[in-house]
Amino acid sequence: MQPIRKLVSKNTRVFLHLCLLGVLLAVFLMVSSSGRPPATPSSYETSVSAFRVHERTAVPAMADPAVSRSVEAIFAGIPQHHALLGDPDAPVTMRFLGDPECPQARQFAIRLLPLLVRRWVRDGRVRIEYLVEQAETVWPRTYRIQQFAVLAAGGQRKLWQYLESFYRYQGPEYTRYADERFFRDLAEEVPGLDVSAWIRERRTADWLHLAAVHEMRVAQLRHIEYTPAFLIGPTGGPLKQLVDFTLTEPLAFEAAFEEAMGA
Repeated sequence: MQPIRKLVSKNTRVFLHLCLLGVLLAVFLMVSSSGRPPATPSSYETSVSAFRVHERTAVPAMADPAVSRSVEAIFAGIPQHHALLGDPDAPVTMRFLGDPECPQARQFAIRLLPLLVRRWVRDGRVRIEYLVEQAETVWPRTYRIQQFAVLAAGGQRKLWQYLESFYRYQGPEYTRYADERFFRDLAEEVPGLDVSAWIRERRTADWLHLAAVHEMRVAQLRHIEYTPAFLIGPTGGPLKQLVDFTLTEPLAFEAAFEEAMGA
């Protein structure tokens, strides 16, 4: 019996030591978290994490006529110039940075963009400029090809229809769905887009130059780490990054538009 008592006593001491270590670790973590600095304006917590709580909306089958009708209705009659949507003289500019394969950018394009276009762009108060930012597209070659595919649609003033269609039919992250067949199918989805001309435009030196300029402008925004990202301000003036926003309502965007109009 004596050896058994010694074994029990030893096990009890080990258990108590482990409990003490657990308490000390919990206190240490509590103190460390309380001293953590607040999130910066460009932090993941304040800008993008809200998107993660939203379930991915269903992706329709390619060539769904309801998609092309919906997309065309959003942008019909609104002037476009390459990546710029809306009146060039609009008093407010919003710059939208997004990767065509980013699921969070897709949520914005489907849920909020049509509303903002209807309320603010269509009446000439806001113009939106799109910048392609590599975030979710893993393969650099794929990113470059899809970048040309999106920008080339702007040569026929159809960039926003092409981009919106891309988001509507977007495939799963980190897969190779975005291939040449996918890009061409999207082009055929856009009403009024000359697919043969679009193919030729993707291969011209002019588009290589435009893509280089586009990338240089994106590179200047080094403080932006995640997509989608939004810069809003008076046209011709400084643009400020929109930090706190969600996909469920447009209030943060509209407040920023009002502030820019009063600047």
